[in-house]
Amino acid sequence: MAVKILVSRQISAGRMEKVMGLIQAMRQAAQKQPGFIIGETLVPLPRSREVLVISNWESIEDWNRWFDHPVRLQLQKEMDDYLGGRTEYTIFREP
Repeated sequence: MAVKILVSRQISAGRMEKVMGLIQAMRQAAQKQPGFIIGETLVPLPRSREVLVISNWESIEDWNRWFDHPVRLQLQKEMDDYLGGRTEYTIFREP
């Protein structure tokens, strides 16, 4: 069953460009993973330091494999230095 993953991040002041580059690298790596369907990155209006990434996966198992993947973990570790809080993950599925 397909799942949607919402990833919310609060970016430290002046760090948006760096984080967006890391998010782009993370998506490029995710696109090569089994089960990845599509992803998008959103920022709120009016623009703030929040970034929301939504990705669709064929199954929760596919997402979990990506979540534990060394490439994703390394990019997240790099990104953590630029965040103003922890990354929050919410998993959704159709009822």
